[in-house]
Amino acid sequence: MSPSNLVLLYPGAVSFEVMLAVELLGSVEVATSNDAAHIDASGLTISPTVTLAQAITGGHQTVLVPGGNPDTIAGDHRIHELLANAAARSAIIGGICAGVVVLADAGLLTGRRITHNYGPATAPPEVVAATEHLWSDTTVLDQPVVVDEQAEAATIITANPWAYVDFATTVGRLAGCFDQMGADSRSRYYRGVR
Repeated sequence: MSPSNLVLLYPGAVSFEVMLAVELLGSVEVATSNDAAHIDASGLTISPTVTLAQAITGGHQTVLVPGGNPDTIAGDHRIHELLANAAARSAIIGGICAGVVVLADAGLLTGRRITHNYGPATAPPEVVAATEHLWSDTTVLDQPVVVDEQAEAATIITANPWAYVDFATTVGRLAGCFDQMGADSRSRYYRGVR
């Protein structure tokens, strides 16, 4: 099989939020929810390398879901199946910004420790009200990135959008690309800290 890392894009997704993680992983496949090229808000066009059907059965060790507008895939049973299959394989599954909503919509966050940016401090009241049911069976931590590892279960990484550097280095470390010292070094580098 080719790369064992997958990025899931969908109409309205903000690919920027996972691009550093993609760079650190070194090799990824891309699936889109509609099997069409993804055109980011920046105008960048990203072509899928696998179909959504192939991604569902692909056996990827890492699956990343960026934020954006998850309304375009809310309730999509194919997305739920892709994420449930990855979870059943004990994959590393990462969601950043609205990617966390996608993971919650798929039922992956029940009983998990997570973070998200849909609370009163960061989201309008109507968005808080519309999403609060997604967090009812989770433990929400006020942290930039939260890793929830459970024995014989998927490792879930959730992150706030402004924590894309920490998200990327956490994904890379957990995927075995480098150790904690390497993650710290890369984090300093991408922040311009010596």
